[in-house]
Amino acid sequence: QAAFDGYDACLIALPKDAQVAEQTLYASSGKEDGLYIQLFEHVFRNVTAHSGPGVQFMVEVSFVLVGNDKNNSSSNSSSGMVYDLLCTKTGRLGKPLAMQPSPLDSGAARPTGHTAEVVSSEAVMLDLLQRGRALRQQLCQVREVLRA
Repeated sequence: QAAFDGYDACLIALPKDAQVAEQTLYASSGKEDGLYIQLFEHVFRNVTAHSGPGVQFMVEVSFVLVGNDKNNSSSNSSSGMVYDLLCTKTGRLGKPLAMQPSPLDSGAARPTGHTAEVVSSEAVMLDLLQRGRALRQQLCQVREVLRA
């Protein structure tokens, strides 16, 4: 609801493994749609309901994968790596995003340089979701091979 009151909003979901992610986030058949599908429907239902003279909405989407790469020799961080799942730039695919320290000196960090796309419909959001899902699956496979 905060997004419709003028604030930025974010869905963060951290399933414990790829199978749980598939069932919880992406499911589009069976008893219940996944969280992403439910969110997209809710967002655009509310955009339609709240639109009118003098009211504009901009929906911007990013998808990232937070990887638990504690054993990655190139990183001393236990917080893992963050990957852009909408990246289409050659040379950046599959590479972790740079992290920027929080200005609040809380020890937190946020990714920088990730892709953000403005979407105008639920269908466009679903296309981006499928693109992100495909890259996520590729990254997960590569990371499994590297751990072996």
